[in-house]
Amino acid sequence: MADGETTRPPATKTRRAFEVVYDKVRSDLASGLLKTGDKLPAERDLAEQLGFSRSAVREALRALEATGLIQLQKGVTGGAFIRSGDPETVSRSINDIIVLGKIPLRDVMEVRALLLGRAVQLVCERGKATDLDRIAQNIDDTEAAANARARLEDHVRAFYSLLGEISGNEVLAMLIDATTSISLNFVFSHKIEFTTELLVLRRNVLARLRARDADGASRAISENLAFLHGYVVARAAAH
Repeated sequence: MADGETTRPPATKTRRAFEVVYDKVRSDLASGLLKTGDKLPAERDLAEQLGFSRSAVREALRALEATGLIQLQKGVTGGAFIRSGDPETVSRSINDIIVLGKIPLRDVMEVRALLLGRAVQLVCERGKATDLDRIAQNIDDTEAAANARARLEDHVRAFYSLLGEISGNEVLAMLIDATTSISLNFVFSHKIEFTTELLVLRRNVLARLRARDADGASRAISENLAFLHGYVVARAAAH
């Protein structure tokens, strides 16, 4: 080797900057060296540590921002910061796979049914009376909005989100929000109208929750989703 020549670490020769930077961030998160809100080292420091050019590291950070793992901020106090978990990031990732034709929407709907079936069982165990009152209020608000022909998307989304939240399992809640977002995006993109039959089914779910009947609640939410998914598929085909 000629004098003055330098070599980069072998690991970076065959791996892209994005992969190396991502693995480092993920490793530091797992070990506790990084946590939500922490700032990553400056581009120059990361480039020196990992053996890449600053431009390659910059592009890697932009790619990480697109995944939702970090947020890039400009200015004197700016930089790359670790973001908190965002269910929208999960739903966007799954939705991208659907759009690319890698998985069918029906698979997402099946998983969503499994998630909500478990959620209502946990709500029966952990939910307080005041929590169930929030679900009842949501159903009433949905009915009022439907009668007034007002926007329903937020009310519909909130019903399932409440079940995830009250289950007490944050991962379950995040996945329910993600799969619900994908399903509702499909519903509203196809201009499928809300049907009041869903209100009857939701009140049946609530009745089973108030009775602390875990198996009954699971059957009730399954009936709710089976009707909803069948209705959506039929209406989409009609369009």
